[in-house]
Amino acid sequence: MTYLIENDVKIVGVLLAFVGVIAAIIIVQFIISGVTDFVADELDIFYRDN
Repeated sequence: MTYLIENDVKIVGVLLAFVGVIAAIIIVQFIISGVTDFVADELDIFYRDN
């Protein structure tokens, strides 16, 4: 029984790690796309001024 519980803990840990990695990738992509949009807007303003 304790063996099963230990295995469940390992499985849950792996699942949480997997979900964490996916969430991190999504957050990073969101930040990068936000930064690129911001930079593009800044460049548009810069080019319009000239």
